[in-house]
Amino acid sequence: MRTMLRNAHGPMLRAVQRMVRAEAGELTTLIVESVFCEDWASATFVGQRHRFDLRLDGPEASAAAARIAALIGEVEIVVAGHIVAVIAVVSDAQVGSSHILTLDALTLED
Repeated sequence: MRTMLRNAHGPMLRAVQRMVRAEAGELTTLIVESVFCEDWASATFVGQRHRFDLRLDGPEASAAAARIAALIGEVEIVVAGHIVAVIAVVSDAQVGSSHILTLDALTLED
């Protein structure tokens, strides 16, 4: 009997927001533009795919986006009951004085 998948999306979003805010600094505002989540499974694992579109505003937005893009694969993101198998910046676009970062992630049930 298969157990119901535990939803990691809310905790994952909060963990990403904490990490981005820590790297962005006080002069940069973080705005979550959109979020997406879908269940995912392989022959041996179950989990979820996540996508977050994040807008960084402020005088340090470009520098913050560069720091986040450089660190995202190296920083440990903890989500209780799940393993963050992969997280990456898949798009980094400057729009006026803002930066839009798109992050893709895969979480697996622990």
